[in-house]
Amino acid sequence: MTTALLLINVQRNLLDGESPIPGADSVAPALRSLLDHARAAGAPTVHVHDDDPAGQPDAPHPHRWEPAFRVLPWEPVVRTCEPDAFSGTRLAAILQELGVHRVVVAGLRSEDRIAPTGHGALRRGLDVVVASGAHAARDRTGGDAAAIEGRTEDDLSAAGAKIIDAGTIHFDCSP
Repeated sequence: MTTALLLINVQRNLLDGESPIPGADSVAPALRSLLDHARAAGAPTVHVHDDDPAGQPDAPHPHRWEPAFRVLPWEPVVRTCEPDAFSGTRLAAILQELGVHRVVVAGLRSEDRIAPTGHGALRRGLDVVVASGAHAARDRTGGDAAAIEGRTEDDLSAAGAKIIDAGTIHFDCSP
């Protein structure tokens, strides 16, 4: 079963910009390690980038919006302004073309990007793994970002996703 890594909103403005996401210092190394492991295993990696309208935090901009990690030439980039990265994009087709049956979901904005994309993957019949420790919430409500991340994991687990510590995830690339 081929496993792909979905790196969602791993953009410079959210990790080291003017107002980085809470926990950026700890989630960035976890994301980097996950990406390195996926690449070493030959697993497909798809980068999902948010294209918010002008004036919003994730609006395209040469220095803020760029990927936090180098995108290799063969790694697809999906751009969206929707919470579910499958909505209105070629993400499902890309994963199908790559023979993917299982996705590891990691990245930024747990509550409004990771959760909807995880649910979108489950609705499309994909096995979903949430990389615990490799996603972070942008707390816009004055609450606790860690609590939001926990609720995101609980929500996706209840829907059928597996929650696995990012440091223990193995990428399977068999057909």
